[in-house]
Amino acid sequence: MQRYFGFALALLLLCAGAHAFPLSGGDLKANATVYGVVEGDTEDDNAPIYVDIGSNLDYYTLVLVDDDDKFYTANYLDDSASDAIYINGVPSHNVKRKLWQFTIPATATIKRLRLEPKDSFDSSRKDIAPFSIDWEGIPEVSNNNVTIKFYGAQTKGGYFDRIAWVFGLKITNNGTQNLIVVPSDFVILDQYDWRYPGGNGAVVEKETQLIPGESMKFDLDVIKVSPLSRPVELRYGDLRMDISAWS
Repeated sequence: MQRYFGFALALLLLCAGAHAFPLSGGDLKANATVYGVVEGDTEDDNAPIYVDIGSNLDYYTLVLVDDDDKFYTANYLDDSASDAIYINGVPSHNVKRKLWQFTIPATATIKRLRLEPKDSFDSSRKDIAPFSIDWEGIPEVSNNNVTIKFYGAQTKGGYFDRIAWVFGLKITNNGTQNLIVVPSDFVILDQYDWRYPGGNGAVVEKETQLIPGESMKFDLDVIKVSPLSRPVELRYGDLRMDISAWS
């Protein structure tokens, strides 16, 4: 856990510049900003989610809401970053930045974060209503045939002198005919424009057939990646997605 936690923190710093991050919500009285998120290793069909968030509230409960409107309460992990918070280069002493952990089903899709303020010693901050931050930070690309969403990336050990990567993806069949999904149809490019095909190296690849309108969330394995390579782009057919801030 200690080794992964350091990797998670590194990714959180990178995630801040990815697509729609940071995400903000609230008003002048109570507000919060999500700086980034990363998924942990999936175990027993559950996935830990680490959320880096800053708020002007001292005490609050953070809840993740999925696309089925199920609520998941977070575990508070760390606020060590709160001693050196800067917003647009200006020190801010009334904002606390914390790291929270959720445990959710690996197949769940995040829809929003819900902040519910707790009792405050400051009478001017009592009776603050809960508020939500819509989750718009998941990168996606689409055309008439498919929609692909990207949920994060992590390494999972090596292969001799190479590294194996896992990319969390969701693909939706937008077409009118069945879609055959094969891992090798996905390609990862590194910063040198070197291409790595998806798949775990099996001679016979596992394929999935999606009917029109059907979606599938899955892990894409990419093995034998150079330790000097940093994944920067995902390709599927003519679709291209910038993933440089997530890896």
